[in-house]
Amino acid sequence: MKHPLKLAGSVAVGLSAVALICAPLAVADNADDAFLGALSEQGVTWPGATPDNQIAAGKGVCQDWAAGASFEQEVNSLVPNLTAENAAFLIGAATAAYCPEYESKVS
Repeated sequence: MKHPLKLAGSVAVGLSAVALICAPLAVADNADDAFLGALSEQGVTWPGATPDNQIAAGKGVCQDWAAGASFEQEVNSLVPNLTAENAAFLIGAATAAYCPEYESKVS
C-alpha cells in the first residue's frame, strides 16, 4: 500500500511544480480560475464534480495543511473519489493556487 503513495508523492512533486509555474500568472482574484484550469487541463474530475465543490476541495486542502495533515492523509482523504495520481495533482494545484506557504508539504 505504501508503494502507490510513494508514486503519488513523486507525481505530486512533478505536478505541483507545473501548478507552481502556472500560479504566478494568476493574481489572487483569479486563484479559483487557475486552480480549475489546472484540474481541467489534467482531466481531474469525479462523479458530481462542479466548480464549486472542486474549489471547496482545493481550499479544504489548505485547511487540512493548517490543521497539521500530512501528504499521505490528504491523498487518502481524496482516494475514494480520485486515483492517487489525480489526488496528488489536486493537492499540488490547490497548494499552489491557495496556500503556497505549505509547498514543503508536497515537495
